[in-house]
Amino acid sequence: MSPETLAAVENEACPTCGSCAGMFTANSMNCLTEAIGMALPGNGTIPAVMAARIRLAKETGIQAVDLVEKGITPRSIMSKEAFTNALTVDMALGCSTNTVLHLSAIAREAGKARSEKSERDQRPNAQPLLPEPCRQASPGGLDRAGGISAVLKELSEQG
Repeated sequence: MSPETLAAVENEACPTCGSCAGMFTANSMNCLTEAIGMALPGNGTIPAVMAARIRLAKETGIQAVDLVEKGITPRSIMSKEAFTNALTVDMALGCSTNTVLHLSAIAREAGKARSEKSERDQRPNAQPLLPEPCRQASPGGLDRAGGISAVLKELSEQG
């Protein structure tokens, strides 16, 4: 491969700063962190280079202090329903297969362990799936479309 061809491939594969532009494990888990209630809206999709990312970081710090002052813990936020939401978002977006391992580990640590695999097997035909363009969108594209909040809204409307 010539240096020019390599540069062209690199520029297409990783067109922006920040994490890679696909819904791989890191971006998938960032999105699912919103779905389980452990991140503010936008955390999973705002591109690294956007000023909104810095504003969100400040808002997150303020929210974290507020939660500590109120005695609200992560275990009280991450309910079994929150994990169901995350699993639903995971399947609807076609996230990384590694997310099942990560969600299971987080649920176990939070004392909310369940069998995501058995839940997946029990409702394979009931799971809403977003249209193909949404599932293959980059996190930045998903952000422009309303982010994980919009996904949750769409899934809620689908029952």
